[in-house]
Amino acid sequence: MGFLELLEVASMPIVQVLLISVLGAFLATDYCSLLSADTRRSVNKLVFVVFTPCIMFANLAQTVTLQDIISWWFMPINVGITFLVGGILGWLVVKLLNPKPQLHGLIIATCASGNMGNLMIILVPAICDEEGSPFGNRSVCRSIGLSYASFSMALGGFYIWTYSYQLVRSSATQFRALGLVKSANKDMDSDPRSLLLPKPQQNQDLEIQVKEKVSTQTYIKDLLHQILEELFAPPTVGAILGFIFGATNWLRNLIIGENAPLRVIQDSVKLLGDGTIPCITLILGGNLIQGLRSSAVKTSVIVGVICVRYIILPVVGVGVVQLAWSLGYLPPDPLFRYVLMLQFTLPPAMNISTMAQLFDVAQDECSVIFLWTYLVASLALTMWAMFGSGVGSKRQRMMQSNPYNLAVGTGAASFPPYGGFPVVRLRGLPFNCADVDIFKFFAGLDIVDVLLVSKNGKSSGEAFVVFAGPMQVEIALQRDRQNMGRRYVEVFRCYKQDYYNAVAAEEEGAYEVHVSPPPAGPSRAKSFSEKKEKLEYTEVLKMRGLPYSANKPQIIEFFSGYKVIEGRVHVVCRPDGKATGEAFVEFETAEEARRAMAKDKMSIGPRYVELFPTTREEALRAESRTRQ
Repeated sequence: MGFLELLEVASMPIVQVLLISVLGAFLATDYCSLLSADTRRSVNKLVFVVFTPCIMFANLAQTVTLQDIISWWFMPINVGITFLVGGILGWLVVKLLNPKPQLHGLIIATCASGNMGNLMIILVPAICDEEGSPFGNRSVCRSIGLSYASFSMALGGFYIWTYSYQLVRSSATQFRALGLVKSANKDMDSDPRSLLLPKPQQNQDLEIQVKEKVSTQTYIKDLLHQILEELFAPPTVGAILGFIFGATNWLRNLIIGENAPLRVIQDSVKLLGDGTIPCITLILGGNLIQGLRSSAVKTSVIVGVICVRYIILPVVGVGVVQLAWSLGYLPPDPLFRYVLMLQFTLPPAMNISTMAQLFDVAQDECSVIFLWTYLVASLALTMWAMFGSGVGSKRQRMMQSNPYNLAVGTGAASFPPYGGFPVVRLRGLPFNCADVDIFKFFAGLDIVDVLLVSKNGKSSGEAFVVFAGPMQVEIALQRDRQNMGRRYVEVFRCYKQDYYNAVAAEEEGAYEVHVSPPPAGPSRAKSFSEKKEKLEYTEVLKMRGLPYSANKPQIIEFFSGYKVIEGRVHVVCRPDGKATGEAFVEFETAEEARRAMAKDKMSIGPRYVELFPTTREEALRAESRTRQ
């Protein structure tokens, strides 16, 4: 993506903000008088109490699951670092430039809080959609990018409505207290001299005396009250509820999805949340008119905020992300690293203007600072977006130079079943499943390739997934029997040969992907016998394709003549007690399990049964899931 194309993409959300702000400014003029100060204050309270909690809840509940929270654990830390470093830099700006007292909290908040809302939601998918995007498949990139951006938005909102909210509120409280201390004496009985302001030293002595009278117990009580008040602010409550619903499957299924019984609630909440950004931006524009007329914010303060947000913070962000990557704290997905870096480069959060309006402090100055920071944002964001996009690389299929030759006439021993090549097989996928659904199912893992298996042009409900390494395969296996939509999905190990056969069948139609009942005749039996001798075995075999009515006595009878440990025959069931058509059988020795493979593709009742060598660990995992 070239500079001009990226400039256009990065400028779109900025231009949207500026256009809506201009409209808000026009509505606030004497010509229209539709956005008076009282109107802006009332709408702002509505944004705080209704719209913002709704957008927080809707985005979190819909896009972020418990799996995502665990997989993306570094993102909350990264957002916290942006607020911490930005806050420190903002404090330095205040100390160096000494602005008016009412601006202290505002300046620190604008330096600390980035706009992780609409900008991320627009920018990340737009970069995915561009031709030549460094993040691979468009649909996969867009879907995962939206999830990252939504999670980022929720985290940003949580920090803004706790940390930044406290900064602006404290600044407003101190400013009002200072105004009361410095107010003139208007007593009618006083002499002309008493109308003068008291001396600063007297004010300081008074403040010290008051502070000395405040006990430690009262201080702690006030602090706890303040923390609870912030935690129960409407936007924070919306974020907490969104996390709870997103992380709890049964709650999530109540309101999310086409078949959710209470999906009308999610639709209504989302509809309300959609009004947040337009209302905030209109109010910002309305305040801008008054700010341009009466604001006395120093040019040096504006330059200081711009330098912090667009120069110092992005440099710190690059260092933080690269360090976390080198220490192995980040998932291998380059888009994830890109989103982390973008979080350091954004203009100030729009919600700060809501807080300034809410506490009636520095609204005009806030509008002026926002005007200049957003004018500079287009160019700055474009530069850093181009720099950050270099961290990614397109995903490529993990194939050897001639994979099809390996799949033909090569013994199974060439493909170690549990080491080496990091591939798993999925079964039971919804028939409308796309690769993006599998990326979401394995969110947090680095997927190199997804191959959906079809038969006669129709989906078979199976897929092969190649990961970046064997360790990720072990993590992927933990997601066996988890739901995709309304269906649970089996995840199990497979051979590299199976994957290559599937690739060959997809691209050339040369090989049969699905295992079918073996035809009669000695040649097939001889071929299978030769491969069987080269497989690596444990004492455990996995059975697949059993009748759902199959039970332990039938399985033991099926293996009559082989030394089965009867207490170690386990029929796999779902949590609701229904059989899955699979079972694990343990034999006395690995050699006995090898001999029992002669029963592969033989029938139990009307169905033929497939046998696979597996491990005791996999059998124990399946058994523990059934007990749950």
